[in-house]
Amino acid sequence: MMRQILIIVMMLFALSPISGCGYTTIENMTLTLVIGIDLDDEGNLVFGISSPVFSKEAKDKEEEFEVRATTLRHSREGFDKRALGLTTAGKTQIVIIGKKLAKQKDWSILLDPFYRDPKSTATARVVYYDGSIDEIMRYTPKDKPRLPLYLSNLVETGLFRNETTKTTIQEFHRQLKDDGITPSITALRKEQELLLAGTALLDKASRVKMLVDSDEGKMIYILRKKTRGEFPFTLHLPNAPGQAIDKVDTKRISVNLHSIKTTTQARYERDRFIFDVNVHSTATISERLFPFNVMESPEELEKMIEENLEQKFSKMIRKLQKAKIDPVGFGMYARAYTYPQWKKVKENWLDNFQKSRVNIKVKVKIIGMGSVK
Repeated sequence: MMRQILIIVMMLFALSPISGCGYTTIENMTLTLVIGIDLDDEGNLVFGISSPVFSKEAKDKEEEFEVRATTLRHSREGFDKRALGLTTAGKTQIVIIGKKLAKQKDWSILLDPFYRDPKSTATARVVYYDGSIDEIMRYTPKDKPRLPLYLSNLVETGLFRNETTKTTIQEFHRQLKDDGITPSITALRKEQELLLAGTALLDKASRVKMLVDSDEGKMIYILRKKTRGEFPFTLHLPNAPGQAIDKVDTKRISVNLHSIKTTTQARYERDRFIFDVNVHSTATISERLFPFNVMESPEELEKMIEENLEQKFSKMIRKLQKAKIDPVGFGMYARAYTYPQWKKVKENWLDNFQKSRVNIKVKVKIIGMGSVK
């Protein structure tokens, strides 16, 4: 009997309104889906947001605001004075960093509220914009969805073919704090319209050091063993047969790499780190501009593709070493395989990476040539 009474009392408590707990309707909220951070011409911090409007009476279903403030949390006060509802960052999808701010040392400390405030999200993507955020925050193209959805779809489409990277705020924080890797984030720019600019590579002070194109971004993904999705490459094979045609490079071939397996080992010899990387992959030919009987001698074509990819990998590694950045994470392999030596140099790993030797061998097996004989 007492047990039944206790159950009834608990149910009454659950059904009754709880004092002190309120709710806010979505019409009275400003859902910050996109946040932009940059510097103005005078060097002041500028924060911008893009939010959907849920009012039935509103003609414009999206609103943008821009304020000058000292911190991200401080900017919320300015947004609350202008927005139709209370500003909340719990649904933020993308955080855009403008070109001027990205040149500054340690700008990443501005993202502190995302790590500290439990109501904020750590899954928003960090994106570099090669220009002023004012250009992108007020960008309203015709026949395109709202800016937050447009940006998300643009990045997702690029991710399918590994044209760029996907770095959340949480992953960005991890890459900054890990001694064995440097951060990389999606890059955008605007010409006639918004487009992917590849991947932005940052140093440990969170400054953008360089932009890499889609091929180099794919190679970084392969070396990091992130091999989901498609990996298309269009290669120039100088030793391919055939006659040249005016203004047409007939030495070109396009391949899609599949089932990619990458193994990396590290060792320490003669006062420097050495990395041995092996990339094994199958490939299908999607385009070939020169005559070649693949059925008779596939090994010859495979060798040309392998040599070309090895050259591209080696060239990219030299660029990374010259810039003193390690987006692949070779430092993590040095830590795993040669910890005694790594421990001595981890504070200045990028200087040691610059002196390291990276040996890359690529093995490709052609499994498809298309439907044209």
